[in-house]
Amino acid sequence: MRTPNRLLLALTFLALAAACLPAVRAVAEEEDAAKELIGRMAELRDLEDTSGLMEALGQAPDIYKSTENSGLRSKLRREMGKVLKDRKLGDARVAAVEALVQIDEAKGAWKEISKAMPSPKVEEATALDLALVRAAGQLAQSRAIAVLFDLVANAANPRIQKAAAEALGGYREDRRNRVKVLEELVALGRRLRPGIAPDK
Repeated sequence: MRTPNRLLLALTFLALAAACLPAVRAVAEEEDAAKELIGRMAELRDLEDTSGLMEALGQAPDIYKSTENSGLRSKLRREMGKVLKDRKLGDARVAAVEALVQIDEAKGAWKEISKAMPSPKVEEATALDLALVRAAGQLAQSRAIAVLFDLVANAANPRIQKAAAEALGGYREDRRNRVKVLEELVALGRRLRPGIAPDK
């Protein structure tokens, strides 16, 4: 007796659904983990629980990379940015910088880090200031070049100035931005040595 077409199609569909079920569950678990971490970090921020935040931030890069949900990634990135900008959170702010660098999404990470970069007017360099400058070099985004050159040329604190100069080395693997950095270096050299006339 031949199996009716509809029954065969139904059996095929059920077999496919069963095969896909583990992957669907894995995606749901990854998204649940991201949601839980976002909520926990917000709660820890409200409590000003620095140690708890540092532990959560240590988990953030892996959880971020494990989910492909762009909305959840954006929320988690912004939550890390909120920790970074909160002056009451001490060492957790440095941990937030490190976590943002480790998410392997340079453009999004720079968006958060750029909001906290030190001013050239800063006289006392903090661990956070130096971590931010180093992160700018690690992320090597084109929009960070002008910020780093401003620090090299104008930073009041020599440690920040040195860190910014070293951070520019992060562009050596980026062909497009490497040219831009070299052009800025030449221009900076001419500004710092007034005896050399600039190009017209």
